[in-house]
This record gives sequence, structure tokens and C-alpha cells, in this order.
Amino acid sequence: MSFEILVDGYNLINSSPSLKKIFSADSEEGRKYILSLCSMYRKVKEHTIRVIFDAYNSYSFIPSKFHGSGVSVVFTAHGETADDYIKNIISNRKGNYIVVTSDNEIINFAARYNVISIKSEEFLEKLEFALYSNSKGIKDSESFSDRDRRDKRGNPKKLPKKLRVKNSKLEKL
Repeated sequence: MSFEILVDGYNLINSSPSLKKIFSADSEEGRKYILSLCSMYRKVKEHTIRVIFDAYNSYSFIPSKFHGSGVSVVFTAHGETADDYIKNIISNRKGNYIVVTSDNEIINFAARYNVISIKSEEFLEKLEFALYSNSKGIKDSESFSDRDRRDKRGNPKKLPKKLRVKNSKLEKL
């Protein structure tokens, strides 16, 4: 099953000290670096990725959209934040989405529409692990998962269905 991953671009940048450092030195280079990481991740995992950047103070009244290297890039319109753009996409619900943000308001909004969300820091870890695994030739079935690490003894009760569904979707990231 394929997902479209909606990434709050500046939120992702601010979640990592190294990305923040690159961005503070040159904002354009910081954006390019994020897009190159997402592009490499897309080649490995084959999910559609849309990175949304705030253009709140710009003077463009329509969103700017670019598509390159398999990653869609959106700069929001004047007066619109990336959060508003993501909420609009989720509420229209014309796809199977995973939202990447550390903004609790967006996470709660996504939960109301039964859309899976993941913290930016956790996504960066998954992204780095996927790229590392790919460079070492490790396939998904060979990688470690929570199931592999669990001890077989103990309480045989299942996790609640919502958590099982969420975990199964996040494993595909």
C-alpha cells in the first residue's frame, strides 16, 4: 500500500540541530538538503512525498508548486501557513496520508480524520535508517522491528486495534 507523506518542511528542519545549522547558514541550501534527503528516501521506499514550506510573508497569492526528483514541493500562498495547507489536504481526504510534523495541533487534527501522523524527529530517524539500510544492502524484511525484539514470553494479549493499524502503516515507512 502506497502513502503520500505530507511533510511540514520548516518543522522538519527545526527538529534537527544539524539541519537547523545548515538552514541558518543558508536557507536555500537547507531546503535543498531536505529535498535531497526526501528524494533519496522516495527512491528507497517509493512513497509519494510532498514537502510544504510556509510562504506566509511572501507576496504570492497562489501556492507555488514544484515537482522534482520524485518529491513535490509546495510554498503556501500569502497569508497561509503550512499547517493550514496540511489541514486543508487532510480535511478533503482524497488519499492515504501520513503527516510528518511535531506540531501537536496538526497531530490532533490528523487524528480526528483518522490520518496517521509521525513526529518530525521520528521520521528523520526512519529516513536515516532506511537510507543506511539501503546503502548496506539490507532489505526491509531483514531489518529490525519491534516484533523481532520482543520477548516471546509474557502476556499474549494484542495491542489495541488502533495501535496495531498505526504500527503496521509506520512499519512501511
